[in-house]
Amino acid sequence: MAKTIFKNEYPMTLLRVFVDGKASMYSAPSRKGTPRGETIGFSEVKYLATLFGLIKMPLKNVAKALEISHAMLRKWRTEDAFLDLIDQHVREFASLFMENIRIRIKRREKLQDDFEAQSLADIASQDLPSLDYSEVSDAQHYSDIVFSYIVLSLIPEPEDDYLMCTEIYAMFCALTFLRGIKSHVDPEVQEMENKFRKQMLTELAERNIELLQKPTLTEADRKSVIISLRSIARNG
Repeated sequence: MAKTIFKNEYPMTLLRVFVDGKASMYSAPSRKGTPRGETIGFSEVKYLATLFGLIKMPLKNVAKALEISHAMLRKWRTEDAFLDLIDQHVREFASLFMENIRIRIKRREKLQDDFEAQSLADIASQDLPSLDYSEVSDAQHYSDIVFSYIVLSLIPEPEDDYLMCTEIYAMFCALTFLRGIKSHVDPEVQEMENKFRKQMLTELAERNIELLQKPTLTEADRKSVIISLRSIARNG
């Protein structure tokens, strides 16, 4: 069996990089030298089955992909060690996801620096630069446990600055859109969305209040205020 899960034509998303990377690096432990009756770890197929726990797919389809019986897969999914490994994968994937948020912030800072290098008139007349979400374009295929864990990981910390809050809010909106979730019909999602938006707008407002209290505004200050107001108009 090939030690990858996704087909070649599948986009190179965070999920694919993580899952296929784990699959390709795993080597099943050998029974040689292990006393009879002692646990030796997962076979390659069983390990791949834990990685499928991150993907939203009917169990019968997973069993078919792994070339095992549906009954065998159901049995594995009752075992504590199997479920614990899925949880470990989920936590590690969430860490990768948050690292991607930090990378996106650096990319957005570069875009913003280039944008601010323009004249005041040009900035005032243009939309803000934006990033795409190709790395999470398969969010509809995240298992429910992965999606829930990521959303919890995204909750802003009190010390987060406006760039982090803005990026988190934008990512949350992208994920819910890609998963086809309508916040107005899901009270829990709507509550989370409102929380993210409130923190982002609060950070932007505080930033502008601080700037506008300065006795004299530089051109850089004016640009910053315009960009903040554009961001509020886009996300508010």
